[in-house]
Amino acid sequence: MAIGGRIVAACVCSYSFTCPSFIGSCVGARHRTMYLSILYSSVYTGVALGPMVGAMLALFGEAEVRGLLRWNEKTAPGYAMGVVFFLFLCMVLAAPAFPKSASGTEGGASKAKARRERLKLVHIAVVVLTTLPAFLDGSFELATTTIAEEEWGFSATESGFYLGSILSSILMANGAAAYLSYRCGDRILILWGLCALVASFPFFFVRPAGKAAIVLFTIGGVLIMPAGSVISSCAASLTTKVDEQRRILLQTVNGIGLQIGLFLAALFGTQGYSMIGRSAFFSTLLCLALTIAGFFASAYRELRPET
Repeated sequence: MAIGGRIVAACVCSYSFTCPSFIGSCVGARHRTMYLSILYSSVYTGVALGPMVGAMLALFGEAEVRGLLRWNEKTAPGYAMGVVFFLFLCMVLAAPAFPKSASGTEGGASKAKARRERLKLVHIAVVVLTTLPAFLDGSFELATTTIAEEEWGFSATESGFYLGSILSSILMANGAAAYLSYRCGDRILILWGLCALVASFPFFFVRPAGKAAIVLFTIGGVLIMPAGSVISSCAASLTTKVDEQRRILLQTVNGIGLQIGLFLAALFGTQGYSMIGRSAFFSTLLCLALTIAGFFASAYRELRPET
């Protein structure tokens, strides 16, 4: 079901392409980090509320309407998502048309020049910094459900409330990033996020007995999830600034990479965790976090707005 849910989500998540492109085209460079932080906050707020809402729906018990409609803990999330997607469709239909981008009037000579130029390390870095954190967060989210139910003995409802409480920290982190974006650059915010990301892993490798294990894991969770979201949103902002000629291309690659990353996270966070175990799982995530840090350090000087 987790894999199928990711596939359905990928089919409807056109925001990965349209919203960042709209922000990059129609919002000034100074304000883009704030708007992208708001965008990612809204996305992850939904992610945080999802487990909580699912847990609450499971509390309503079972019901059946004329043998056609069956309400239980397995079907309730599907009905709820049907309502959500219907509301989403109504919002899309009611929304005004996007204004035309000023960048759409660029001359053909500049576009041809951009196509002839080779990709640089900074282009790869902004894509890696946007997509890999999404994979980390998605993998951690699904593995946390398994850990809570199998190692700590949580019920499905308890796991939903626990995971939702961890994910809610993302909203506060993105809110802080939006506020601080006017006082420090995207690179500084990414650096802080990387520090929090790497600092979270010791809490996953230490496994004391009793409730101490839950406390330490929770501390690591409220570090890794917000850190990944802040890094991804600030890197998405840099995608719109480091190369104006390739902005649409980089944003398209980011959108595709995000969906592929979330789909692979559904596989790795479930089957991967079961196959390789907890230590190897978090060791892999740590290696990916260090990879993100390596790309950031290598392209640090180039990760500056052109304007």
